[in-house]
Parts: sequence; structure tokens; C-alpha cells
Amino acid sequence: MDFQKHFSLLQNKEVDELYVNLGLRAFSFGLISVFIPLFFLSLGYSLIDVFVFFGLFSFFHIIFIIPAAYLSSKWGFKHVIIASQPFLILFFVSLYLLESSSIPLVLISFFLGVYSALFWFAFHADFAENSRDGERGKEVAFANIISSVASAVAPIIGALVIVYLNFSYLLVFVILIILASIIPLLLTEDKKDSVDFSLKKIFANRNLNHSIG
Repeated sequence: MDFQKHFSLLQNKEVDELYVNLGLRAFSFGLISVFIPLFFLSLGYSLIDVFVFFGLFSFFHIIFIIPAAYLSSKWGFKHVIIASQPFLILFFVSLYLLESSSIPLVLISFFLGVYSALFWFAFHADFAENSRDGERGKEVAFANIISSVASAVAPIIGALVIVYLNFSYLLVFVILIILASIIPLLLTEDKKDSVDFSLKKIFANRNLNHSIG
């Protein structure tokens, strides 16, 4: 069997580290994300509060996309991915403290929205930069498979942790996985392209369709 032929998707270190990071991220989110609405409801929040939380999260995600692009050009994609992780940890720590402290949902959604904007912009940009011509479709598909499998298995494990321990233990477990997901990004050199970002250019008529998207 020709190893390189059948495992050519695992021959690109820049992309392979993104696979590991994405898999750990998907697993950590899968452990807990499905239980977050139930967690809010169990603390006495209404269903409307839950919808407002996710609406605010989407709002902050949109707002911080442009800063994510600017920081990626200045710091490098991997640095921005790493910089996004403290916001995700703050999000989970806020959930952990919510049972005993009065923390505004807008602040919790802010942490998650900033993380999401920084992470996904830098991740997709880094993936596009380092994926190979002729292999990009396979690499994207492989990334989706990793994410899907991790997301499918994780809720079962998350449910077992909640049943036999509690939600707080699950939050701590998730934070440890998030910290571990940073390690692969430190194994290769970061890349950055200095780009002159301008809101005027972004919303120019020739770019309007892309801006709306």
C-alpha cells in the first residue's frame, strides 16, 4: 500500500495542525453546546432570554469580523486563533460562575461573539492560505468530517459527565481541551500579510455583494 497516496491529506503540516485544532474545538463545543440552552432554563431564564442570548452572540460576531481581519493582517492567522481562546475560556468561566453570581447575558454573549469572529476569520484564512491547489476540496471535506465526527461523539460523553459528575466538571474539562487545542498551532511558523483595510473599500459598490454575504 502506498502510504503517501492514500494518506496524502496528512502530508501538509500547516493544514494538519488546523485539523487537530478544529477537531479539539468541535469536540469541546460538542461536549457542552447542546446543554447550554437547558442550563440557562434550569437557572430560571426564559426561552426569550435564550433567544436574546444567541441573537446578541450573532450581533457581536458580525461586529468583530472587521477587527478580526485587521488583527490577522498585523499578527498572523495563528496568533489570532490563539488570541481568540481566552474569550472562549471567559465564556465558559462565566457559565461556571453564573449559578452563584449575577453575570449579564450580554457580557457572556460578548465573550462568545468575539471568540467566534476572531477564530473563524483567522481559521478560514489560514486554511485557504495553506491548503494545496488540487487538494483543497478533499482537505475541506476532511476538515468537515473531523468536525462532524467530533461533534457527534462529544454530546454522549458530555451527557455522561453531567449525569455522573455535574455541569461544573464538564466546564472544567472543556477548558482543558481548549488549552490543549492551542499546542498544535505552536509547531509551525505563523504567516501574515500586511493589508490596508478600509471600511470604504469594503462597502464600495464593486464589493457590495461580498459585503452583504
